[in-house]
Amino acid sequence: MPADPRDDFAVLEGAEHMLFGLDDPYAVIRREVTTYLRQTTPDTAVQRIVVYGDPKWLTLTRRDGDAMPVTGFGLCMQARVTSVIGYASEQAAATVTLLCCRWDQPGRELVRAYVDFGTDAEPGFSDEAFQHRLFAFRHEVAPDDDLG
Repeated sequence: MPADPRDDFAVLEGAEHMLFGLDDPYAVIRREVTTYLRQTTPDTAVQRIVVYGDPKWLTLTRRDGDAMPVTGFGLCMQARVTSVIGYASEQAAATVTLLCCRWDQPGRELVRAYVDFGTDAEPGFSDEAFQHRLFAFRHEVAPDDDLG
């Protein structure tokens, strides 16, 4: 069940395990999309997120003897995002990329999102853009990790 009943994350149902224990993942996605949009327009409110198509997933691990603990993961998905600024409402196709790092360090986990709209939406959904963003974020917050 989505954190906000206006949202539709049906395409992610059954794959929640890929979010590696992220508390209330749909609320986190909504929060991170809102945070990203407010970087350019502080009074932006997200009215609705509808995810469609096949999402992409990436998982990062660290070598620890015979174990390979998950250190980070990412989710890249296509969505229609409806946002409101003042009295104006706008719906647009978007690519939402959710990145999670330091997942093996309880209390130090970090989450970041990117939202690509318009002509940037399709390139943002490419495998190359998704991988680049996850690896860059991981390197930024944990540069000494030995990736598995």
